[in-house]
Amino acid sequence: MADQPDERESQSAFLEKLGNVLLPETGEEQAIEASPPEETEAPDEQPTDEAPEVEAAPEEGLVDLEMDDGETVRVPEKYKLGYMRTADYTRKTQDLSALQKTAQAALSQQALINQFNEQTRDDQQKLAQIKGELARWKAVDLTNLDTDAYIKNRAYIDNLKDEAKEIEQVLTQKATSVQTEYQKHRKEASRHAYEYITRHVKDWQPDSQTERDVASYAGTQGIPPEVLGELAVNYPAVAVAIYKARQFDSLQTNKSAIVKKAEKAPPVVRPGATTGTQTLQAQKIKAARSDLKKSGNVDDLARVLLQRGLV
Repeated sequence: MADQPDERESQSAFLEKLGNVLLPETGEEQAIEASPPEETEAPDEQPTDEAPEVEAAPEEGLVDLEMDDGETVRVPEKYKLGYMRTADYTRKTQDLSALQKTAQAALSQQALINQFNEQTRDDQQKLAQIKGELARWKAVDLTNLDTDAYIKNRAYIDNLKDEAKEIEQVLTQKATSVQTEYQKHRKEASRHAYEYITRHVKDWQPDSQTERDVASYAGTQGIPPEVLGELAVNYPAVAVAIYKARQFDSLQTNKSAIVKKAEKAPPVVRPGATTGTQTLQAQKIKAARSDLKKSGNVDDLARVLLQRGLV
């Protein structure tokens, strides 16, 4: 005896509900269902008196240009190229100016030292002779001399000491005067040197962590920290080269680890995007659901379960 219509409908509804309970629709299936239908030709529209809206043509030939203050503007490409050439020329001019001023300050320091040595040459030679004579008399035991010889030599040695003291005082006064001027030129050299350095390494300031890191690296290459300090002030381009060498060595050391990490990283998928395989599987499940809804057949329910890998 054939099944009654209401029984078949009841069985079909039951199987459909069972499929929905066991297999709730995923976001991908819902997205497929919600996708807009294929476009069909629209019926002819009645003409109106309103003028049709005309979309503004996109700006052609414009490119993004980041200004020195960080702002990004859109300009014709030829203007960007011109701006970049001008900016590059400006940077090179500023670098050259900083290096020239640094070199000039360093030359001024050396000129002060040369001037001091020239003006005090006679005093320095005289002081060296006196110290040599005192060193010779220091090895002499005066107690072995008679009284007259002892008094005479003792007075001679004391006179040498007094003369040496006077010369040292004169040299100290002159050195203090020169030192004040020397520090002035050194400060000027340091200012221009770090103007150059920070243009190439933004976070490198005197006694900064970057400078300490570079000093530590330079030490591994046989360059003492005090030598690096002199290089930074007098030859800033060399200091920047040492910084770049440190960056390169660090990159080479960590290169293998970075490559392995990149190889293990999952592929980047944009939010809401699905892979081709996922979309195809969702379409198959959606088709099986549609067949089940139409037929209410147990076999179609089994096919849905099979597509989801549950049987």
